Amino acid sequence: MAYDGIVISSVISEIRKACLGGRVVKVQQPSNDTITMTVKGFSGQTKLYLSVNNSLPIVYIADTLPQAPMQAPGFCMLLRKHLGNGRLVDIGQPGFDRIFDLVFEHLDEMGDLTRRHLIVEIMGRQSNIILTDSDYCIIDCLKKVIPDLSELVSSDNVSKVRIIYPGRDYETPDSQGKISPVGEEVSFDRYTFETKLCSKAFPIPKAIYTSLIGFSKQTAEYLVYRAGVDARQSFSDISIEEKDRIFDIICETISKIESEDYSPEIIYAGDRPKDYVAISDYSSHASGADNISCSMSKLLIDFYGNKEKEINVRSRSSDIRKLLQ
Repeated sequence: MAYDGIVISSVISEIRKACLGGRVVKVQQPSNDTITMTVKGFSGQTKLYLSVNNSLPIVYIADTLPQAPMQAPGFCMLLRKHLGNGRLVDIGQPGFDRIFDLVFEHLDEMGDLTRRHLIVEIMGRQSNIILTDSDYCIIDCLKKVIPDLSELVSSDNVSKVRIIYPGRDYETPDSQGKISPVGEEVSFDRYTFETKLCSKAFPIPKAIYTSLIGFSKQTAEYLVYRAGVDARQSFSDISIEEKDRIFDIICETISKIESEDYSPEIIYAGDRPKDYVAISDYSSHASGADNISCSMSKLLIDFYGNKEKEINVRSRSSDIRKLLQ
């Protein structure tokens, strides 16, 4: 399963339960693309790992954090200034996209209570960590995004470029015509199912993940498999009963998301992790595999642990080579 909107929603649920109301006691930047935070709440200290590495962008509650350099980079110093000793008062997921919006209350230089948003976008090579004020004006970001000169030739191209730069208003990524399956803007009902999903001539999984924000290709395939429908067919090829089964399973999944009824499981093939799911009803897709339940964050640590170590080693090796050149 991909690190999609459903997995992110599960991680947000865990962070909210562990950290909401807690104070930021430590902010560090162990690498160019990773921020770590320690939040002290009612149940003790919670370590947050926020990475926007191109190979593995990910956020989770960590058991241990990587060692940070003695001298903090500029972005880390800025985060300490705006978030240090601040209180985490909310955490959201705009549009059910792959975005974390952590909201902090903090006393500014004048002693006034202000709000800051730390936004983490998990979007492959476009992943980013962005600090904004209470009105979503960008204070600074880990990766600055401005249009290339070639994109400035046409005014049409400029309108398509999402600029992420200090002083600009933060804008969420374009939904590309997809709808959020949760929230109050559009409710997922039978009419939406028929007009948005069933009208597409794609194979059924593609019709699902190109229509619903936060549903990855793997999630859509699991849903179709669980419905007992051939994933190679389009909606126009299947019966009304098969459509009903897919609609009911999507609605059931949305209901579990809204009620935060997650049951994360890691799936092993032998002794090797093969896949993972945020809602264990999907796991029947891997028949005969061993399913081990745990929290979403612990699942991600177990599943991606070795890969993350390899990425950190490569990153540090690259930094050393740059210093020696």
